[in-house]
Amino acid sequence: MLSCVFAALAAAILLSLPFLSVRFPPITDLPQQAAQVRLASEALSEGSQYRFNLLAPGSLGYGLFAVSWLVTGAENAGRIAYLLLGWLWIGALALLIRRQARHPELIPLATLFFFSHALYWGFLSFLFGAVVFLAWIILEERLRRRPASRSEPLILGLGGLVLYASHALWFAAGVLWLGVVTAVSPLPTRRGWLRLAGLVPALGLALLWLPSMKQSDFHSETAWRTMPWARLAPGEWVDSAFGGLQGPVEPVILGVIAVWLVLGLLEHRDQLGRRIAPTFLLLGTLMLVASLLLPDHLQNTLGFARRWTPIGMALLVIALPPPRIRQGLRWAVAFVLLATLTVATTASWKRFERFELEGLEASLAALPDEPRLLGLDFYRLSQVVKTYPFFQNAAYGQVLKGGSLGFSFASFPTSPVVFRQWENPSWALGLEWLPSQIFERTDDFFYFDYALIHTDPTGHAYFEQQEMLESVTGSARWRLYRVIQSVARSESSVEPASDPRPVTL
Repeated sequence: MLSCVFAALAAAILLSLPFLSVRFPPITDLPQQAAQVRLASEALSEGSQYRFNLLAPGSLGYGLFAVSWLVTGAENAGRIAYLLLGWLWIGALALLIRRQARHPELIPLATLFFFSHALYWGFLSFLFGAVVFLAWIILEERLRRRPASRSEPLILGLGGLVLYASHALWFAAGVLWLGVVTAVSPLPTRRGWLRLAGLVPALGLALLWLPSMKQSDFHSETAWRTMPWARLAPGEWVDSAFGGLQGPVEPVILGVIAVWLVLGLLEHRDQLGRRIAPTFLLLGTLMLVASLLLPDHLQNTLGFARRWTPIGMALLVIALPPPRIRQGLRWAVAFVLLATLTVATTASWKRFERFELEGLEASLAALPDEPRLLGLDFYRLSQVVKTYPFFQNAAYGQVLKGGSLGFSFASFPTSPVVFRQWENPSWALGLEWLPSQIFERTDDFFYFDYALIHTDPTGHAYFEQQEMLESVTGSARWRLYRVIQSVARSESSVEPASDPRPVTL
């Protein structure tokens, strides 16, 4: 027991280092998610354009933002919310390992997979749902080992509601898992049906919510951009299991973990039946198979296949036996790997904030209260992280100063706070993804008071020449421009003589 507590506390300290070292972590959706707390306060006002989306799944994790906002303020709400999520991840893993009587040194090893592309994209609800799902698995297994009782369907039903409130995909996974374990270890027919009946309330909520999902524009084509066999390539597997940092750290760490797992299997091959945790081996394997077979993109769900890999790998680490080396050496390997990743992450995040967010803090400070703010990101890619960490950063303006944005998560039917009545805006759709549209529609600036633009010196030189824009901040990558509303719109659409437009990388 004490060794599990020690491992969890030490892992939590190491995990905290990156989040406490910067103000703006390279987590793509974090600004929009933090802005939901401010929109929630506005939704309480009479006549607000926002309302609470009470039936939508995935809202429960946003409680972390509300708590951190109340305790640490708007400036720190986002990064502290994700830090709390990391601590919950460690707590769930520690509880899992303790209940399964697994080796406590597996806690820091499984913690490694928190720093995956799911974190860097900002899949808050999905990661929070993973924690709830692990608790659901423990609950289901505990109930299964007990004699049937009248309270069993009720307890499972409450668990299903919590799963639904955490994330729709994890609720679906919970229902599927209940079917899988019932098929693998059949229960008396009546008991099995009663267990499934406990999930009816959550299924009812899902059916009530689905029409609003279908009526929205929240849909896209189903696409396999990488075929299943191509996902087995080493580079693809590294990006699927981690996929956060540029450089050699992630491949090296995944290589060491692979050696750890293979050695454990080979050295315990004569006793595998007694050395593995079958439930979590099956669950982890199913998630890894899903990551190979599912589409890359489904219903505007980015990384639909890849998002299952980090959780599957964490469960595999827990389920398989560790190598037969001295326990002290196993502890050393586990914590050296976690320390290496968190120190490298801390250094990378500090470099990201210092160089790739140059000018962002000054631009946010120069904003007035309640601005109409447009964000344009032309750099797109980072030299530090593998995801797209920039294009939601204009939402920090809404977090700190209120107002409205050119693009808001309030237009998504999966958000806890949404527009009371949302219609397509008058300006170009998708400027957050395709900012180059602004060159053909420069009049769109007039729908806003300010523009936060992230581009290179050539790009800024172009925008500074535009008559409707006035530069507010200095000569950094991120600059704030004030829109001069007095300029006639007919005079605003001026194309440059040559083409000094910023390059979208």
